[in-house]
Amino acid sequence: MEGLQELHLGDYDEETVDFLEKEIVRLNHSDEYIGKVKQLCAGLSQNETHPDKAQDVYYSNGSYDAALLVLLAVVKGIQTVLDDKNPL
Repeated sequence: MEGLQELHLGDYDEETVDFLEKEIVRLNHSDEYIGKVKQLCAGLSQNETHPDKAQDVYYSNGSYDAALLVLLAVVKGIQTVLDDKNPL
């Protein structure tokens, strides 16, 4: 799609990623769960997936980063609304 850019977690500074992990993700998930998902995703190869039937979820090596990018989009959206800025 024209106008959309591909994003990667590595495009963001360590402080932003640290904020997402320590302040936002922990609002809904335990440290144990976060560590488990992070380790599981890091251990998967590029085209490999891992089913977690108990959670009805499939993980890939990019799942953790994708989740953080979604959170970043939500935080930026909220900031835009609170700052009364129209991004369009």
